[in-house]
Amino acid sequence: ADVSGKVRLSCNLSPKRCFQGKIPGYEGFMLDRATANRLRVDSAEVLFPYLTGRELLDTFQIERWVIDFGNRGMVEASAFKSAFAHCKQHVLPAVEQSLRDAEASDSDMASARREHLTRWWQLWNRRDELSASLKAIPRYIGCSRVTRRPVMVFISSSICPSDLVQVFALDDDYSFGVLQSTLHFEWFRKSSRMKVESDTRYSVREVFETFPWPQSPSLHHVKRVVTASRLVREVREKAIATTGGGLRDLYRTLELPGKHPLREAHEELDDAVREAYGISSKAQDLTFLIALNHTVNSAIAAGNTVQKPGLPTCVTLPDEFVSADAYEA
Repeated sequence: ADVSGKVRLSCNLSPKRCFQGKIPGYEGFMLDRATANRLRVDSAEVLFPYLTGRELLDTFQIERWVIDFGNRGMVEASAFKSAFAHCKQHVLPAVEQSLRDAEASDSDMASARREHLTRWWQLWNRRDELSASLKAIPRYIGCSRVTRRPVMVFISSSICPSDLVQVFALDDDYSFGVLQSTLHFEWFRKSSRMKVESDTRYSVREVFETFPWPQSPSLHHVKRVVTASRLVREVREKAIATTGGGLRDLYRTLELPGKHPLREAHEELDDAVREAYGISSKAQDLTFLIALNHTVNSAIAAGNTVQKPGLPTCVTLPDEFVSADAYEA
């Protein structure tokens, strides 16, 4: 199916739910475990475990921490004495040198480097909207931005995602199921740019902002998707506990022939999501979604109510659809 005619849906843009992770910009913001423990004595509030896409897919193990003052001004940031002193010693000289180099080479980055010098203690890209969204929820959905297939996981909101983690600021199991489904995967595959070999890069603009969500699911449909999404995660965790390794190794076994409990769990999830959309056949997936994309866009233009990403309006008790599992540091 040709999805080139898809349009961005305003209902997927506001409130913003999909983000690229944070970009520190300078190595001085990054800490190993020993340094993080040393600075934690008076700066724990601005120290965060830092997650990359590689760590998400391999054995989930945090190796680095990041100093993130958010949008605090210099006076507020300097109250965290150890972290501020570390940035003054390890970040400020690098920021000043980057500006000198950019000006000497007449780089088009000179203006951006000059702006960053005015707030050198802050990350290069703070992602303020992302920070605000994650403060409101205990966990978020994430996947590696560059991947063969987006493998979704729940991540504790205490973990800072790097720019190589695609963040979905949604904490319910229904949204997890829709995003982990083959329908979302095929939309991603058809809409994304190739990165290396068969890997593709997730694009907020091209994928999430154009992806239509089920428009009239019943409570039965929501519950079935929730049950199936929880089963996928349960099967994954049991398999990893048995075999060791991480999600990347586990999903590679799905490329082999033979019966596989994770494949069966994904098939059940896909069936549940198709039922929520009202799709009767796998062959209809992309043709149905592109038609729905235009239908939703027309409904928005006409001033009609549409279903946004997240739990649909038929859900009156959202807490019933939010479990507690999430990867922790």
